[in-house]
Formats: sequence, structure tokens, C-alpha cells
Amino acid sequence: VTTRSPRPPSWFRDLGAGSRGVGVVREHGRVPAPAPLRLVVGEEELLVDRAIEQVVAEVRAGDPGAEARRVRASELSPADLAESLSPSLFAEARVLVLLAAHEVGKELAAAIVEQAADPVDGIVLVVVHSGGARNKGLLDALRKAGAVVTMCNKITRMDERSDFVRAEARRVGGKITGDAIGALLEGVGSDLREPGQEVRRRRKA
Repeated sequence: VTTRSPRPPSWFRDLGAGSRGVGVVREHGRVPAPAPLRLVVGEEELLVDRAIEQVVAEVRAGDPGAEARRVRASELSPADLAESLSPSLFAEARVLVLLAAHEVGKELAAAIVEQAADPVDGIVLVVVHSGGARNKGLLDALRKAGAVVTMCNKITRMDERSDFVRAEARRVGGKITGDAIGALLEGVGSDLREPGQEVRRRRKA
């Protein structure tokens, strides 16, 4: 997690489509075309989900009927990948999310890089990678190809988890004291969904 001042940590910037501070910027009433290649890096599942949701929201802001498909990358063959990213007859917008891309073999990794280098108009490819050493070559190649990167590193330190809870409270239009944060974190598990859900429950109460 990036904590260097004055920039906020990367997870704070990447809270996703559900964030009160996240939206689609419009210029003269038009929605800008989303970047065709997105790279979601990290193992914090809640933040990964939000990053994916944000991309889908961006695409659907321009085309509400856009298809969004999530698939475990290792379940595809290079031919399957090519078919999934091929242009449709009516050029409908589409989002293809490749989950756990760090698990793929060399042949499919090469196919992903090849497809990423030649994007089809209206199709957004989202590649989710754990960020570890496994298949790091794929990660580096996609970065080099110009992917827009969203970091979703694990939030484990207490100060980072406290910052996350504060951010969750702001997202739902509320505030939370330091004592309440400590009590909340002690009462829930390690999954970030739990403190997030608890903040929303208290807000509604």
C-alpha cells in the first residue's frame, strides 16, 4: 500500500465505482472512451472487485447495454481469448475480465500480451494479477503495453485498516471516531467487507 505523503495510499484512490468520490468525467456532455487495457494488481478482494466495478461503470456510462464477463484466465485457450476479444457484428461495447492471470501458462500469457497490443474499439480488457513473482513477465509486459494500473494491495497494518474504515464512513456520508474504529476492527474479521458492511449498518441505524 502506498503511504507516502502527500499522496493518499493507492487503495484510497482505488475504492471503485461505489465510492461517493468516483464518477465518470464528461466533457461537453460526452463520456470519454475508457482505456482499452486495464491492469488490476493485488490480492485485496474487496478492492479488486471495486476496481472491476469501476471499469464496468465507465464503459456502461457510454453504453448502458455493454456486456461484462468475468472468467478465470487459466480456463481459456488462446483461441477462446481471441474469440472473446473479437469485434461483434454491431460493435457493441464489452468488458472482458481475466481473473487470476498469474496462473496462466506461457502460451496464454503470450496471447494476452498479443491481444492487448491490438485492442478492438469498444472492448475493454481487464487483467487481474496477484502482483507476486509468479508470471511477473506478463505483468511487466502489460505495463509496458500502456495498461492503466489499479493497485489493490492487502491492507494489513492497523493504521491502514483504520484509514480504510474512515474512508468507508465518508463514502456513506458519515464520520467515525478513533475509539469506534478500534472497537469495530476488534469485533470483525480480516475481510475488509466486514468493517465496510458494519459502517454502512451503523449509518442506517
